[in-house]
Amino acid sequence: MQKEGIAGVVVTEINNLLIDDAFLYIEAFCNTIKHRRLIRTNFRAEYGGASRNECGLIFEEFKFKGKIYPQIWGSDILDKFRIRVFELITNIGLSINAYVSAL
Repeated sequence: MQKEGIAGVVVTEINNLLIDDAFLYIEAFCNTIKHRRLIRTNFRAEYGGASRNECGLIFEEFKFKGKIYPQIWGSDILDKFRIRVFELITNIGLSINAYVSAL
């Protein structure tokens, strides 16, 4: 579509997904556990003060295609990252609808 110069808004929304940190993390995470190895985990509980006041799994730092991805709470993947990727995919769908409606 980009080469043909059509559906510019759709191309923009797709590119927004492909460069987003949440998408890139989930892509690397899934490819690593699917094709390479399991990612080490630890259980952590933090309470009081400036902590997260949360307990759960922490996925350790891992490397994928030369890039190091930091350790992260499992709840961040399930909540923040999932919501962000869903939002980006929804934006792609809405841009497709708008493009098709304008034809």
